[in-house]
Amino acid sequence: MEYVAINAAGAVLRGDALTGSVGTFGYVTSPNAEAIGGFDVPALGRVLRELPAEQLVLSNEGWIHQPHVWAELLPALGIRARVVAYVRPQVSFLNSGWWQWGAWSDKGFRPWLDHKLSVSLWGERLARWQHVPAVDDVQVRLLPDDVVPDFFEHALGAHAPTSQGSGVNKGLHASILRLFQRNRELRAGPHASAIDFVLLKELDMTGTAPWVLDRESIERILGATREDNRKLLSMLDPESAARMQADARWWDADAFSDRIVESPDPQPMSADDLEQLSVELTQAVARLSRSREARASS
Repeated sequence: MEYVAINAAGAVLRGDALTGSVGTFGYVTSPNAEAIGGFDVPALGRVLRELPAEQLVLSNEGWIHQPHVWAELLPALGIRARVVAYVRPQVSFLNSGWWQWGAWSDKGFRPWLDHKLSVSLWGERLARWQHVPAVDDVQVRLLPDDVVPDFFEHALGAHAPTSQGSGVNKGLHASILRLFQRNRELRAGPHASAIDFVLLKELDMTGTAPWVLDRESIERILGATREDNRKLLSMLDPESAARMQADARWWDADAFSDRIVESPDPQPMSADDLEQLSVELTQAVARLSRSREARASS
């Protein structure tokens, strides 16, 4: 098994080339399927087929929405595929999604939520993959705390590497997200996320994003997804289906009753948050300065 990625020029990255391309983001994924379709697809297929690995793993979270593109791409590449998708309750996903994409888009919160909800029916999305002729299997997994060992065990039938790093599911502190909202030059758009990874690396200041879904929004999300989520149960293995059925976050607004709801709109930062952030930033600058001086003297 080997993880590979396709870069923006249509070349396959593997081994040292893959590691050297990690950069700020800490990981490398392939581009969206439409971009891949613009490359020399037959040549790309030959490269992929000639790689010395029994299983090649490629990934991109946006591919869940592009089975129609892959229906044409896979035969053109001359390969067959297995699809492995991880899903999480839509309420939690949409709250996180606001801070990953929505807050930095040109849409207001309600229009963004309406649009994102309409494309977050996991059963419907994944059922489309089952009809792609060159896809041999669609495996659906519930999102665990750490995807990597779960993927190795259940998708590959292997043990995960022992060293996973310390960056599993870390998020920016709420005060940083609020700072971004009030100073949009720091986070100019949904895909301008490089600064997120820089701050996650340099600051000892992670946390949970503000909760912006009130009960009315939660009930609307649950109502819109309930039937589709029942269909999703049939796509899971029996143990996972039982866990999903017993997980109130998929079905019941009361599962979120402990959340403290905040406005999705820009809010003033408290003096305590500003002080904490200022201390962390000052310490980070000092660490970077010491590191630069150490490199210069070595």
